Amino acid sequence: MLFRPKIAIKNDTERLAWIELIRQIKKAGVVNYSNDKSPTIIESDESLVYELKSTTINTKEKLIKECNIDTSIWDVSSFRVSTWQQKENGEQLFAVRCVFKEKKGIFKDDILKSIESGMIKRVKPKNVNFKGSDNNNTAIINIFDAHIDKVTLQTETGEHTTIQDNVNKFYSMFEYLLKLAAKPERIIFPIGNDFFNVNDSRNTTKKGTPQDTNVNFIDAFEIGLNLLIDCIDKAAEVSEVYIPIVAGNHAEDLEYILGVTLENIYKNVDNVHINYSRQYRKYYQFGKNMFMFAHGDKVKNKIKDIPQIMATEEPNLWANSKFRYAIFGDIHHEQTHDLRGVKAMFLRSVSHQDKWHHAEGYFSTKTAYLHIFSDCGHYSSVNTISL
Repeated sequence: MLFRPKIAIKNDTERLAWIELIRQIKKAGVVNYSNDKSPTIIESDESLVYELKSTTINTKEKLIKECNIDTSIWDVSSFRVSTWQQKENGEQLFAVRCVFKEKKGIFKDDILKSIESGMIKRVKPKNVNFKGSDNNNTAIINIFDAHIDKVTLQTETGEHTTIQDNVNKFYSMFEYLLKLAAKPERIIFPIGNDFFNVNDSRNTTKKGTPQDTNVNFIDAFEIGLNLLIDCIDKAAEVSEVYIPIVAGNHAEDLEYILGVTLENIYKNVDNVHINYSRQYRKYYQFGKNMFMFAHGDKVKNKIKDIPQIMATEEPNLWANSKFRYAIFGDIHHEQTHDLRGVKAMFLRSVSHQDKWHHAEGYFSTKTAYLHIFSDCGHYSSVNTISL
């Protein structure tokens, strides 16, 4: 595996297209904060709430400038400022709260379409040497919660890993499990599930929780994209490939953008299908088997509701299946729940401990999974590779 994989820029046309892609990523809300106190950000589908304490910012104009708010997308709905303590030199500090509302007619779908347009300029049609399958099974390769850009330091956790180590580990696990799958009729390879550790240039999760990282998020995006291209290319030589983009709670925006990018790369490959919709739960049916894929952060506290959610959202799949599975990550350890009509599985993470997990005493075997299901649903098996 090369650290800088195959999609490396080759000419000025590709360079300009890559710059356009990154510009669109930033426009989608990936911002660069220059103020000394990062704001608390509360996000919803239609609004952004910025809260700053102990800051020199005291006007909405300063906040917009310092936080690089794209005013072509966001309008100020309300702004509140109050005095905070003074610095030792007597300079007055403030606490501010600003609510931004999305402008009418501006939707995230429009931004993703712009990204798609930028990718069309740089992505050449791919040719995959599809060899065909040997049996009537589907194989699900689950490599969850990779956090490839996470920092692990020897002095803090007892081990040291880099993004290069994480990439090599991910690819070697994928290659090993793909060989075990033995040419199934279908390969399902969920992508996302906190594949990235940070959402944007704040070096935080989407909700604003700070994370330890020493890799720029754009570099992590390029490295991660090319890692996944290598995996998908290899799988597509063996079988039909279905890839649901399952956004995690760490890097939801970046992982949806990853899905748009992969869709444009593989749009001309007949045996690769990328489901990059922004729906939180993705569904798939193979024979008598029904699968639901989601990160798990939204349902881990209401597990008993999973069968009802599945039956309500996909009544036809529910009615036409006999064996139903809900597959999650998020909690970084294994849990299995036998529910009425559904087997729910929370799978382990493959990422190493960072400082926070080590301090909290969260230890678990790092595991990637291969689940194999027959089309009739009566036969299944699981293989794992652990660190």
